[in-house]
Amino acid sequence: MCEEVGKVVSTGLEMCEEVGKVVSTGLEMYEEVGKVVSTGLETCEEVGKVVSTGLEMYEEVGKVVSTGLETCEEVEKVVSTGLETCEEVEKVVSTGLEMYEEVGKVVSTGLEMCEEVGKVVSTGLEMCEEVGTVVSTGLETCEEVGKVVSTGVETCEEVGKVVSTGLEMCEEVEKSGPRAAVCSAEAGGARANEASLSSMYDFTSSASATDDVLNGNLCGAN
Repeated sequence: MCEEVGKVVSTGLEMCEEVGKVVSTGLEMYEEVGKVVSTGLETCEEVGKVVSTGLEMYEEVGKVVSTGLETCEEVEKVVSTGLETCEEVEKVVSTGLEMYEEVGKVVSTGLEMCEEVGKVVSTGLEMCEEVGTVVSTGLETCEEVGKVVSTGVETCEEVGKVVSTGLEMCEEVEKSGPRAAVCSAEAGGARANEASLSSMYDFTSSASATDDVLNGNLCGAN
């Protein structure tokens, strides 16, 4: 229950407002904090710089270089892990990002349900839209992906280049990797249908065909 504190260099601060600089741990429910270099910050608004861990439910954070950020909005730069449900993140270099919107650059793993991601160099991307460049594995249900250099891409649309393995149900694939399946039957990327699949593969003949199906080689990859 502190108000208008200029500088605080200690631990166990709770329910303070208008703190200029805080270099400590255990800060909770702060508003209008200028700089925070500590751990355990929760439910803060308008934080200038945060270099710590355990930040939750922040809004309008300038720079965040820490771990455990959750439910943040308008974060400029994030270089940490465990970010969840953040919006308008400019740069993210970390792991465990989930449910982000308008992310500029993402260089990490475990991205799920993101929209308007500029660059993604990581693994485990799911349900993302408008991804510029993807160099990773485990992409699922993505739309408008510029470049994909990875494995495990499933149910994607409008993929520019794919250099990987395990592609399934893709449309408009331009290129594929050594083991990747080319789902398009003609230049420009036509949709692979049952006829083209059956012409490439005999799914009823041998055990090797069954193995290929289990390995994700549905478009004729060897």
